[in-house]
Amino acid sequence: QEVPRDEFFNFYHKYEFLDTGVRDFTINGFGYYNFKLAKLIIEDEVLLKGDQVRTDILAKRTKEKEKTLEYKKMYRRIGDNNNLIILNDLSGPKHNLPFMPTTKGVLNSNVQDEDFGMVNELRLWVNSGRLLVHPRCIYLIGCLENGIWDKNKKAFARSTQFGHFDGLAALCYLVRHTDTQTNPIP
Repeated sequence: QEVPRDEFFNFYHKYEFLDTGVRDFTINGFGYYNFKLAKLIIEDEVLLKGDQVRTDILAKRTKEKEKTLEYKKMYRRIGDNNNLIILNDLSGPKHNLPFMPTTKGVLNSNVQDEDFGMVNELRLWVNSGRLLVHPRCIYLIGCLENGIWDKNKKAFARSTQFGHFDGLAALCYLVRHTDTQTNPIP
């Protein structure tokens, strides 16, 4: 649903969440944590695939989206830790878009258990109404509605329309790294 911005919008922590792929999709999502409502609000997404997936194109589209959304100061950008080269390129002086890698697979030596934990945490946020997604986030909404595990429950399944459900993975990274404790309102 679309959430009207309140008078404290400029103070709320702004986030980006990134999952990279070439065969599958690269998605960079944009949102903020509304501290007063205790809700994560996802407002928009940038989606790339195939030969569009280049650091310069991703950086350009990201900066354009930040400007359109009036995200003047990013609190945190989180990216998949499977492609640190892209995160380094974005973070460097050429693009100045610092992304931190997610901690998936770091807290537990069993990456599969870690994936289950991230998905379960996202489910809890959704079921408790703590996550709201703007209708223009068509790809992300599709991933949330249709994302499933593969037959062996080792990874997300593949879909002709949604790829490897990369939006679902990226949102899991964001939920894991959302600061719900710090009150940003002076």
